[in-house]
Amino acid sequence: MPNHSVAVLAALLALLFLAGAPAFCAPQPPTWIEVRTPNFQIVSDAPEAKVQQLARDFELVRLVFLQATPGLENRAALPLLVLAARNEKTLQSLLPEYWEGRRARPSAVYVGGPERNFVALRVDAPGRHPYHVIYHEYFHFLMRQNFPVLPLWLSEGLAEFWSYGTIRGDRITLGEPSPEHLALLRKQPLLPLEQLFAADHASPLYNEEEKAGLFYAQSWLLVHYLMFGEGELAGRHRLDRLLELLRAGVPPAEAHRQVFREPERLQQELAAYRQARFRDALVVTAPKEAARWQYPTRALPPAEALAWRANFHAHTNRPVEARTLIEQALALDPRQPLAHEAMGYLYYAEGELEEAADWFARAAELDSESYLAHYYLGWIEAESPRRGEQRLARAEQALRRAMALNPAFAPAYAVLARLLLYSYRQLEEAQRLAERAVALEPGTFSYQATLARILLARGEPDAARRVVDRMRSGVRSEADQKQLAELEAAIVSYQNQLARQPAAPLPSQAGAEKLARAEPKPPAANPPGPPAGRRVQAEGTITEVACRGRQMELRLDFGGLFLRLQAADYEAIEYLASRWQPPANFLPCQHLKDRRAKITYVVVQEKPFRGEIVSIEVRP
Repeated sequence: MPNHSVAVLAALLALLFLAGAPAFCAPQPPTWIEVRTPNFQIVSDAPEAKVQQLARDFELVRLVFLQATPGLENRAALPLLVLAARNEKTLQSLLPEYWEGRRARPSAVYVGGPERNFVALRVDAPGRHPYHVIYHEYFHFLMRQNFPVLPLWLSEGLAEFWSYGTIRGDRITLGEPSPEHLALLRKQPLLPLEQLFAADHASPLYNEEEKAGLFYAQSWLLVHYLMFGEGELAGRHRLDRLLELLRAGVPPAEAHRQVFREPERLQQELAAYRQARFRDALVVTAPKEAARWQYPTRALPPAEALAWRANFHAHTNRPVEARTLIEQALALDPRQPLAHEAMGYLYYAEGELEEAADWFARAAELDSESYLAHYYLGWIEAESPRRGEQRLARAEQALRRAMALNPAFAPAYAVLARLLLYSYRQLEEAQRLAERAVALEPGTFSYQATLARILLARGEPDAARRVVDRMRSGVRSEADQKQLAELEAAIVSYQNQLARQPAAPLPSQAGAEKLARAEPKPPAANPPGPPAGRRVQAEGTITEVACRGRQMELRLDFGGLFLRLQAADYEAIEYLASRWQPPANFLPCQHLKDRRAKITYVVVQEKPFRGEIVSIEVRP
């Protein structure tokens, strides 16, 4: 071959090598895929075969939970979102806080929330029970959808029992003994069952680290004993009966009394059981068709993969990482709806509600079938401090769209119920919506609180009291306890007002003429609250005042509830002061806000407000 030919060939080979060098040398970003099952949405950078196996395992565990727990039904409104990392490096990018300092580095983390639940885990997680925390929290998730709040020992004991399990081929083993719990139980005296049964979320047994370990261990032990013990007071039927009573609304103390008739003897049998040789577990053979389960898989566009991770960071309070990924996603695809949703959530978390509403509105526009985008938009508009008729109508429209897209999504029903209560209209529908939210998620405290408020607003204090009584065992925090106390005070205040039925004289000639001209409408079939035309007093804090010309509308908050009241002419109201000196230039529209007051008003119906103001007595 001539020399110049050799040189030309060498040059061509060199060019080809250089042109292809990036393909061989530059690291390629991992491909993210999505595997969807009926109940799980898995987003992963792991090989498809491993993700399919993970999906089958999760569906099998869920199936066992449902089959083994009486009353547990398939009621999930949305799939659990699982971010399945192929290795520790990817998990670290999702959970950087666990690699900061000397914190324990988990194999899996569960992040719960009212709208969306996330899981982050390693597909290659080591250990016998790497997903213990996931099974534990997922069992809680299923129970909240099916049961009112359970006694704390039972809730945690069941979750711990079911969380210790393994899957080997078609053999599913759950309820395995916990070496950690047994080691603790065998070196410490057991808690008296009376204390165990009475513990709640405010108890030191649950909140103090040195006591919580024993509480969890003994709760697990009692459930294990009821499942596998051979004593006279053991037996799966007792556990099933306890759940049946609690689901029927029997108070926990009475349910315990009916099921555990000899608590002293049960204490003795439990103490003996902890020394037993624990070999029992629940072994289930997977359905034959499970081996052939294959779920739809798709490769995610890079922008969507970035947006899913951004959503996770936004919900785990990592705004810097979330914003970085959102910006990368929008650079690749400016119309990526999940990225807009994530940015809206970030602005909401930062208190920037106007910006949040804009981003959620854009997300709903880009993906009109996303019930979450419509829900978030309605939620933000309903909670905005700059409420107005147009904004409330926009919120209602978005929430109704979310409900139509996902009829099993409880948060949309609850927020719309609160919205209708706030505007004091369609209270009968508001009650139906709140009842639907409670039916979908009986274990959610806030939904029951909304229902109690609506019942009280409709003039049904006895029904509100029954809801409040059911809420007692669901208190999880000081905020819950405060809300419960406010509801109880509101019910008492309402009943006292009805008992007094004040008949104060009309405050002024102008007020008398105005009331004489107002012809009350006939009561509706189910009139909310006291009948139209009755004069009623309410005492609380005036939190909003708005004036248009001489017309004034205000909001009076009392006992966790509120009233919207109006005056066609604020100069016709009689103003009184009790140990309060009004300014010389007293102007109701400026000086009443944030004042405590007793307001006398005449009840009206079929209006966006509750009554016509007669007099206002400002109190210190």
